[in-house]
Parts: sequence; structure tokens; C-alpha cells
Amino acid sequence: MGWAGSYEDEPSEDETDTTVWETDGEWSGDADFPLFSPPAAWDAESRGEQRLRSGHTYAFVFYGHTDDQANGSVSFTPADLARLEPGRVWADDRVMGAQAFEDLAERAC
Repeated sequence: MGWAGSYEDEPSEDETDTTVWETDGEWSGDADFPLFSPPAAWDAESRGEQRLRSGHTYAFVFYGHTDDQANGSVSFTPADLARLEPGRVWADDRVMGAQAFEDLAERAC
């Protein structure tokens, strides 16, 4: 199961998620996750605007086979992404190189 979405940093009264896509099913291995679209092979449901909006924090969360605890997650803002240069990755609340990300992911698994 995977989920990606956003919420307003200062939510309105309805506190509604403004951008969401989610999917169920089994998958494993490496996958690229373009912003606002799940991997092409996934059958996913999308809701809301599929674009970055200022004043929002975005989250990507994925779960294991039991769906009871997230296996991983990352949160970011448009400002965080604006700091990225080609070949850099946003993970662990900071900018890092691709190899540092691979090392971090390897230790986490």
C-alpha cells in the first residue's frame, strides 16, 4: 500500500487533504515516484490538485504486508524541493547526494 498527499500547514476548518493518490497491492524493489503520479504499473486513485502549492506540506508513506505500520515516509515542502539541485535527493529532512541516500536506505532496511 502506498499513499502520497499534502495538507495545509495552517489547515482550514475542514482540514481536508488537498492532493492525494493511494494504491493497494503488492510491489517490491526499486521504484521511481514522480511527484503527483504513482508508478505507471500501479492502479491508483488520485484526488485533488496534482501540483505543488505553497503553504502545504507533502508526505509520501509506504506500508509493508500487514499495513499496520509505515515502512517509510518522507515529508517536504515546496521550499525544500526548490533547494534541490540535479542529482540531489530530499530524505531524512535534508538534502543529500544519491549515494548517501542509497546508504541511508540500505541501513533502514
